[in-house]
Amino acid sequence: MDPRPIGVFDSGLGGLTAVRQLRRVLPGEDIVYFGDTGRVPYGTRGVDVIVRYAKQDIAFLLEQNVKYVMAACGTVSSTLSEAYTRTLPVPYTGVVQSAAAAAVRATRTGLIGVIGTLLGYVFGLSLGWLLKRYQFIKLPENVYTLDHLPIIITVSDVLIVGASAMLLCFLATLYPARQAARLEPAEALRYE
Repeated sequence: MDPRPIGVFDSGLGGLTAVRQLRRVLPGEDIVYFGDTGRVPYGTRGVDVIVRYAKQDIAFLLEQNVKYVMAACGTVSSTLSEAYTRTLPVPYTGVVQSAAAAAVRATRTGLIGVIGTLLGYVFGLSLGWLLKRYQFIKLPENVYTLDHLPIIITVSDVLIVGASAMLLCFLATLYPARQAARLEPAEALRYE
């Protein structure tokens, strides 16, 4: 077993929840945690600043002789490129990638978006039914002729909204995929 510690970093203290999980799953491992409380939050910064901070955080952890680096920061995890992380001398993972992989493994079909859409349907229809039944959104009588918000749910509306949402999600993937397909690998690495 490699005696070196696992390195975990975040833009603040939120990543301590990831450390807690690591300790639960890997109780014999030492962990070095770096919480960048001096520059928190990362999410309000530009991509170039986030990448620069992440590289500095990783460099610090590598100086601590870690055997593995984990970005417990969702902003870094979704911003830092795989092209960069593959050049690291130790394995790397981010919380977004880990969570997405766990979600896919948890399903039989690997279709996460469908589950979210179905849950959205159930939630929306339930809320519509509650609004219709209990009329808890009251309207000012001195402004409107109605005293409550009227709700009418039709099957065609539900189907149209659901199909439109799925179509928009699909269309939103086309442009980034087309741009990525046009890139030459060497060109993509130049912007790292």
